[in-house]
Amino acid sequence: MTRIVKQPDIRKQELLDIGVRLYFEAGEKGVSIQQVVKQAGVATGLFYYYFPSKDAFLDEALNDYIDKEIQEMEILLVTEDQTALEKLDAVCNAYFAYAEKMAPHRSSRAFHTERHYVLTEKLIARLKERICTVLLQGQAQQEFNLQDIELTAGFLLHGLTSMFDADTEVSEQRLQHIKQLIYKVLKG
Repeated sequence: MTRIVKQPDIRKQELLDIGVRLYFEAGEKGVSIQQVVKQAGVATGLFYYYFPSKDAFLDEALNDYIDKEIQEMEILLVTEDQTALEKLDAVCNAYFAYAEKMAPHRSSRAFHTERHYVLTEKLIARLKERICTVLLQGQAQQEFNLQDIELTAGFLLHGLTSMFDADTEVSEQRLQHIKQLIYKVLKG
C-alpha cells in the first residue's frame, strides 16, 4: 500500500473529523484509536504524535466540531445590514439545520453523556453574548420589548437547544412554531 503524505494540519483535521463521525455514530465508547487510525490509513504512532490520549482526542475533536458550528452562527449575528429580528431568524434557521444534521444521531449514546452536556453549554455560553448584543439592537430599534436581556438570551438559546432532544420532532412546521413563540417573547 502506498503511503499518502499530507500536511500535518490536514492529517490532524482528518483524524478529528473521523473521531467526530465515529462519536456521533456510536458514542464515546464506540470510538477506538484503532478504528480512527485504520480509517485514516495511518500508524497508531501518528495518532499519539497529535493526541496524548483518547480522551484528549475526543475533547479536541468535539471542540473543533462545535467551534465550527458556533462560528457559522456568530457570522449570522454580526451581519451589519440586517435587523435584529432578521438576525435571530437566521440563527433559528441555522439551529434547525444543525438539528436536522444531528437528527440521525440524537438517540445515540453520544447525546446522553457528560461530554455532550459540556459541549451544549459551551455552545450556549459562546452564543449568549452575541444574542444579548442582537437583543439590545432590537430593543434600541424598538423591535423588541424586553425587561431582562440576559435572561431572554439564555431562554432563547436553551429553547433552541431543546430541538436536539431525542423525543423532539425536527420539522419545518415545528421550526415555524418555535419562531412564533420566540417572536411573542421578544415583542413582550
